[in-house]
Amino acid sequence: NKLCVNTQIEDGAFKGLSNIKNLDIGNMNINSLEFLSRESNLNSLVFLDLKYNKIDTINKDSFKNLQNLERLSFCSNQVEEIQPCSFKNMPKLVYL
Repeated sequence: NKLCVNTQIEDGAFKGLSNIKNLDIGNMNINSLEFLSRESNLNSLVFLDLKYNKIDTINKDSFKNLQNLERLSFCSNQVEEIQPCSFKNMPKLVYL
């Protein structure tokens, strides 16, 4: 299965992966985090690697389903805007 089409992750790409702890989708030319707010089955995720993509905006709903995330890496992106409260739903986050 292709995960990326036109620099975006397709809906349902992570279906059936509800127990996944680590996800590396770095260097995949992703420009939007909208897919994360629609993926309700990634709530077991502890580490998310988004390095070397083309993410420019982090909105308040980007990480709303990632309550157990402890480590988030999104260095080497093109972040220009981080909306207020973007990380409020991640009480376990210790590394950014």
